[in-house]
Amino acid sequence: MIFPATVPRAEFCLPLLLLCDRISWCRTVEEDEGALGGGTDHFTKLPFCQARIPAPLGPARASFFALIRDLRSQKGDFAARFGRLALAALGDSAQGATESAMDILQLLRGSGIALAGESGGGDAVREAVVWQARLVLELGAIIDEEAEALRRQLAEIQTRERSLFAGLHGEETAGDAGDRPETSAAVEDPASERMLRLRLRAWTRLYTFAEDGAGPDDLLITDRVSAWERLWDTARAVSCAEPVTVAELSVPVVDENTEVRDFLARAAAFRQEAAAALVGLEAALRPGAAVGNSLPPASVALWDAALQRHFPASAGTTGRLTLVRFVGLSRAGLLRAAFDDATISKTDTAASVCLGLFVPRFF
Repeated sequence: MIFPATVPRAEFCLPLLLLCDRISWCRTVEEDEGALGGGTDHFTKLPFCQARIPAPLGPARASFFALIRDLRSQKGDFAARFGRLALAALGDSAQGATESAMDILQLLRGSGIALAGESGGGDAVREAVVWQARLVLELGAIIDEEAEALRRQLAEIQTRERSLFAGLHGEETAGDAGDRPETSAAVEDPASERMLRLRLRAWTRLYTFAEDGAGPDDLLITDRVSAWERLWDTARAVSCAEPVTVAELSVPVVDENTEVRDFLARAAAFRQEAAAALVGLEAALRPGAAVGNSLPPASVALWDAALQRHFPASAGTTGRLTLVRFVGLSRAGLLRAAFDDATISKTDTAASVCLGLFVPRFF
């Protein structure tokens, strides 16, 4: 289960297919069969992508997507007000958050988008909370799309500049360093960090909305370092057991030049060759695994050998996947404590929680 993204990206999800044959993520509502499909829509329809919908909308789905289309195009005061309220509803003030969430629900009901008692329990506050979570996550997806479009534009400009520079110096090529645009880790400013915190809180509320929403065997994987650090710090603060690093694994780098079908074929062959390592990894991540159980060096060596054989282009630059297990914590309890200011009680404790951090480029 990847988080907090509600729209999976190839560069994040494809490398994880070395670990398993299926990736899941939380979808805010049921799939829109209309015109919302964007550039990533085809990717989500591939067999290895599995969406989970903790709080289906049902009859209100069409109206919700109409609102999201307005948010995307920034049309009208109505959509703008929803955007402001959605962010305020997850703010630092608990009282202000509740009031803003209820304002959202009243506006939605007044417009015919939200139905009274749609959450099944008739609890207005609970219904308001899940509605504002949906809106924040949709706003986050829009921000991600805009950031990705900007990144691609900057990469194209950088490529043209390199080509022009090479031409001015009478060179046929800028050399190996100029064949591909440079990529560097994004520097997260305070505004983007605050938005990430809001998205993590919204995702946690959506993921844990239903009783069965937080799957007992989910391996939660994020590519947000600050989210990982927050979970790590929270787990260490509330658990008496030291976190267990199960494995640190190299994975191939995926970019816009990666051909999906070819990658899937290579990943399937990789899993077959590294089957023994995967069996050991599954055992180490299992909730009932012995404390301190981690992937043995021989299995890591088998993984690396299979990676080099099936993804030789990854020899110089690889991604990194770190897997950790926290004993004595429940998945929902840890998420709420880390991102939703909750306190883990004795009823929240369970066998263990498995977390993963994905770093797309590791030199």
